[in-house]
Amino acid sequence: MLDKISPYILGGAIIILSVVLAAFKTGLKDKILFLIRKTHLRQPFHKDITTAIESYLLSAKLSVEMFEHKLMSHTLLTSRINEYNDAFTKLNTNKQTHTSSLKIYWGVNQLESYALFLASVTHFDKAIHSLNDELDAVLNTKTKTEVDPERIEETLALLTPTLADMNQRSEVLFDGLL
Repeated sequence: MLDKISPYILGGAIIILSVVLAAFKTGLKDKILFLIRKTHLRQPFHKDITTAIESYLLSAKLSVEMFEHKLMSHTLLTSRINEYNDAFTKLNTNKQTHTSSLKIYWGVNQLESYALFLASVTHFDKAIHSLNDELDAVLNTKTKTEVDPERIEETLALLTPTLADMNQRSEVLFDGLL
């Protein structure tokens, strides 16, 4: 059969096939190099996002444990409030950077996971701030000597499942960042 095909046609087909294969190899090589560069570029963002989230989760967990164990000394309350607010501020200060990095380097799925995590953070923050009037009365105005135990229990009923939800959502997010 090959003897019936003109050598010019066969030669042209080989050249065209070689060009197509070379273009495919070059495209594949470029894609591999792009993925390597992308992985290298996203490492600092990965560290920044995970550090901010882990810091916030630890602070939230310690806050819940403080309320669960009724550790309500003036010094402990003050330091816990400051640490929680610092962690919350750090997480929210870089929210736009995190959102942008997730969209560029990881894609829409991780962006959605991050948004769900932040929704849990907002819910937790609102619940913990529901004690502000009690904490202000004890720490600042000193109109009370202790935080109302009933209010603590009500707040814990909101904080505990929300903390579990935040942990679960952060695990999903972290799994997707690998």
